[in-house]
Amino acid sequence: MRLVARIFVLVLLAVAQTAVPSYGKAKAPPSKEEVMASATALVQSINLSCEVSDAALFNDGKAVVNGKDVHVRTFETACKSGIGYFLVEQTPEPVLGFSCIAADATRAADVAAGNPPGPSCVLAANADLKAMAGNILKGLGNSCVVSKYRTMGEEVSTHSELTEVACTGGTGVVIASPLPGSAKPISAQSCVDAFKHGIRCTMSSTGTPMITEQNFKDAIVQHNVPCTVEASHLIGRETVKQRHIVEFRCKEQPNGLVAFIPLEGAKAPFETMDCAAAGARARIICTLTQVH
Repeated sequence: MRLVARIFVLVLLAVAQTAVPSYGKAKAPPSKEEVMASATALVQSINLSCEVSDAALFNDGKAVVNGKDVHVRTFETACKSGIGYFLVEQTPEPVLGFSCIAADATRAADVAAGNPPGPSCVLAANADLKAMAGNILKGLGNSCVVSKYRTMGEEVSTHSELTEVACTGGTGVVIASPLPGSAKPISAQSCVDAFKHGIRCTMSSTGTPMITEQNFKDAIVQHNVPCTVEASHLIGRETVKQRHIVEFRCKEQPNGLVAFIPLEGAKAPFETMDCAAAGARARIICTLTQVH
């Protein structure tokens, strides 16, 4: 699996920003309905996995592309999956595109270098990029309170753009969003699973999610389990369901408490039981609680 830099983003932004508007005083700008219809048609024409929920026309004009005078239209689009894009139609040249997260990274690099910054996404669904990443993961069944994010580049084999997301508590996720020409749906995997495929997260000290005792305590609180934790013990991790098995000692649970906690993007449900039930079902032996 090879990641390549999104250097074409810079070219794309330059084209979008230098295009000369083609409609003048005699022709009014298109209506919102017309923009939505045009953006939807563009998405369908390139077989992009995006059900358009909102769209805006960023630029409509003439530009020189590869030595040719072409008509360029740049749309900002929001998809129901949560991802947002800039898409550039430049017939007869191929449609170009990149996510709002990549646009933000390019803009930040411009500012750091003292260059005129490129555009950023402004649609209501796209403007808050942390919220965007969180909405994408929520739609994929992954509960993650996003603390930070970064663009990782393009995954050539799947023609998708990768974004690393760090969640509160130390876990991490890699989002793969389709690029123009790809009908592959948006997806996500934990940093642990991504590492198995050669993709390394960098927003933690190890490059992979760090699981701490606090993560386990937070899971108990999130699921409203009555337990003021006095001590905890990581028993192990399930091979198939990928849940952490943790024993807790707390006064509210005189028979002990064993929790099966899905972290790092695991899809299995959160579950708790007392020590006797855990021993009968999974041969788990509690060490923090005396079971009679």
